[in-house]
Amino acid sequence: MSLKNKDPSSLLNIQHDFIMNKIKSVQQSGQLYNLIIDDKIEAVLYNVIKKEQLLRIVASIEKIDAKRRQSTFMTAIYLLEVDIYNLKCILGDVTTKKYKNGIALFPSYQKDHKTENFWINKFWNQPNVLNYFNENIEFFNTNYFPLETRVFLVDNSTSNSMPIYYNPNCIEYITPQIQMVANALLNLVVSMEEYPLIRFYHPQEGEYDAKRLPELIADAFQTKLDDYCRLNQNYPPPSVANKPRAILLITDRTMDLYAPLLHEFTYQAMAYDIVESLERTGKYKYKSENEKGEISDVEASLENENDEDWVNLRHLHIIESSELIFNKISDLIKNNPLMVDRSKATTSSDLMHIVAHLKGFDEERSQIETS
Repeated sequence: MSLKNKDPSSLLNIQHDFIMNKIKSVQQSGQLYNLIIDDKIEAVLYNVIKKEQLLRIVASIEKIDAKRRQSTFMTAIYLLEVDIYNLKCILGDVTTKKYKNGIALFPSYQKDHKTENFWINKFWNQPNVLNYFNENIEFFNTNYFPLETRVFLVDNSTSNSMPIYYNPNCIEYITPQIQMVANALLNLVVSMEEYPLIRFYHPQEGEYDAKRLPELIADAFQTKLDDYCRLNQNYPPPSVANKPRAILLITDRTMDLYAPLLHEFTYQAMAYDIVESLERTGKYKYKSENEKGEISDVEASLENENDEDWVNLRHLHIIESSELIFNKISDLIKNNPLMVDRSKATTSSDLMHIVAHLKGFDEERSQIETS
C-alpha cells in the first residue's frame, strides 16, 4: 500500500495495488522495462503511487511526448490513453525500433469515430505493430481518481459536474459526461473485484428535467458492466461467489432534501459547513503559536492521506471526534507531566494553549492544531 493509511478497503490503496500488480504481471524476470506514460495517466498514477515506488519495478519512466533515447535493450510498457496522438507516437517507436519490443496496457477508453478508424486501419492491423507487441496488448480498468478513502472523481479536471447535468444550456455535454461516469464506475468495481446489483432513484413525481439522471447513469453503467463480463469470461472472479453481491445505489440530492441521508454529522461534513471555502479549495488556513509565543500562518491540505489523525477522525460523528481530539491532547500532557502545570487547564482551549507552548513537540502540536 502506498500511504500511512493502511485501510485495505480505501480506494487509494485499492487503485494503488491494482495498478502495481498489473504492471508486475506483464514483466519477466531478468528484463529491463521502460514505462511510457502520458499526462492523463501521470495524474492517475502519482495520485496513488510515488514515483520512487514505480522505479522499484521499472528501470525508467518517460512521457510519450518527451524526447526519448534509443533503448534497444529495453522493453517498453505503454500505459497510455488511446488517442490518435499517442498511437502515432507508438508507431514512431515501432518504425525507428526505439525499443526491443513493446507491451501495451491501455485503459478502457471512450470510443470516438476518428480514433476507432485510426486504430483499425492504421494501427491494429499493421504487421510491424503486431510483431512489435507480439499480442501483448491489454485493456485494463484503471481510470478513476480517488480523493480519499471513500470518495473518487471521474477525473481530476472535473471536480463538480453539477453545472453540466443541471444546466439547460449544456444538454449536448450530458450524454458524454454520463458515459464518462459509467466508465469510471466500471473501472472502480473491476479494481475492487465486485459485481454489484445496481439500484437507482426514480421519483414518481417531479417536474425538473434532470429527474431521470440516476436512471440514465444506471443504464449506462449496467450496459458497460454487462459488456465487460461478456468480453472477460473470468469475471466476476470466483471470490465474488462466496459473498453477498454489493448494491450500488445511484441517486441525487432530491431523494431527501431535508433529512441528512447524504449529508452526515461527521467531523468532515461539519468542517465543510463551518469553514468558508473549505469544500471548494480543500485547504484549511489557520494561525499557529509556537512555544515562544510567535504566531505564524499555516495551510493544511485535507487531501493529505498521510495525516493519520485526519484520516482516522474525518468520518466519525462530530461528538466522537471531538472527544478523541480532547483525549489525544490530554494524553500528550499526561505523558509529559513535568512540562505542564495541569491545574491551569480546565477547558479544551486551555489544553490547546498548553500544547502550543510545549517545547520539542512541533509535529504533535501541528497535527492537533490541524485536527
